[in-house]
Amino acid sequence: MHPSGFYRWVKEPESPRNIENKKITDLIRFYWEESGHVYGSPNIYEDFREAGYRYSKSRIARLMRVAGIKGAHRRKRHHVAWVPGDVYQENILNREFSVDRPNQAWCTDITYIRTYVFIFGSSN
Repeated sequence: MHPSGFYRWVKEPESPRNIENKKITDLIRFYWEESGHVYGSPNIYEDFREAGYRYSKSRIARLMRVAGIKGAHRRKRHHVAWVPGDVYQENILNREFSVDRPNQAWCTDITYIRTYVFIFGSSN
């Protein structure tokens, strides 16, 4: 490092660009929290544009990445289709869960398991 660069760093340890990036990151965090931690960089960029700021999409995305700010992901909706030959079990309990003795009726909940349904004619 050149001596003049060193003395400039001693005088101003943070560059003007770095100071501006911190201010932008604070604004990004504000808009992100205002959205309920949902907005990603495209929506944050639109908020900046509406407020009159002119920063690039890539700069906002980079600052969000560095700060660890992420938007919420939407889950894909899978459509369930009946396939000829599928076997469905009849509901023999009919929501009558009271029994006289153990091991007469068993039930479970598997909604916490993400399943994949193959739909004929579709590659999803």
